[in-house]
Amino acid sequence: RRLVKQGMARKLVVRTLYRSMLKEIRGLTMNETKLYLHEKPLLNRWGHGQFVYNSSQVDALLKMLPPRVCTQAVDWSMTRRKELLPLPEECSDGFSRAQLFKITRELFKKSKEAEEEKAVEAEDDAFTVLKLLTEQHQLQLSSSTCVTKGVRVRAVAAWVRKDLKARGYFFCYRITIDNESEQTVQLIGRQWEILDETGAISGSVPKGTHGVVGMTPVLKPGQRFEYHSGVELTTKEGRMSGSFQMAVVGEEQEGDSDNGDDELFDAIVAPFALRSN
Repeated sequence: RRLVKQGMARKLVVRTLYRSMLKEIRGLTMNETKLYLHEKPLLNRWGHGQFVYNSSQVDALLKMLPPRVCTQAVDWSMTRRKELLPLPEECSDGFSRAQLFKITRELFKKSKEAEEEKAVEAEDDAFTVLKLLTEQHQLQLSSSTCVTKGVRVRAVAAWVRKDLKARGYFFCYRITIDNESEQTVQLIGRQWEILDETGAISGSVPKGTHGVVGMTPVLKPGQRFEYHSGVELTTKEGRMSGSFQMAVVGEEQEGDSDNGDDELFDAIVAPFALRSN
């Protein structure tokens, strides 16, 4: 009788987790919005910039999933004609609701078929994935993306407790710049406007302020550059927006452009929210 009760309780937990995940996915993909997976901005990277590998959303998903779930997803895709995971080019701008539903349903089928001794592990993994979806929901609410002349700028912010004794609210943000154009471009300046929750200007950076984190990166077609920085507000919420001053440079000028005769344009940073949890 005890085993029967345990089995019934396990089924109830699995069913509740499954429904909770589908509900979270619906919230993440309202109005045909796609879920673009963001890695949380890192406090220890504050003030650092670097060129990074232009990984796919599938890579990002596999990196975030618990190891056992990741193995299941990869094994399932490799042994079935119809892949569980979409092709990278099918989700370059994020996962659709249908894609997320498919992944969730198939993985829950696997957990229901799991042997009794592995049931607890499957439930733990499900809780981890649900937590992941919740975190992504928060990051999605604090992110933005905009493309200007083939230069895509993504921004995502997260609240951090930098100093327990400090007054105010600290936010860390990561900016990712992808050169999706066919020309080489150089970031030469930046501009920011920072608003608090009342709409008052909390801070600003004048247009044309030199580089970012001490760098003026040159991006060839297909390259990605990212950097971390942060801001402090006196209110729990706020908003940031701005632009990067970009120059189209020739090959002979790469890395040493005076920008005198180059085409200049502003790569827009769409407004993104600063929200304390």
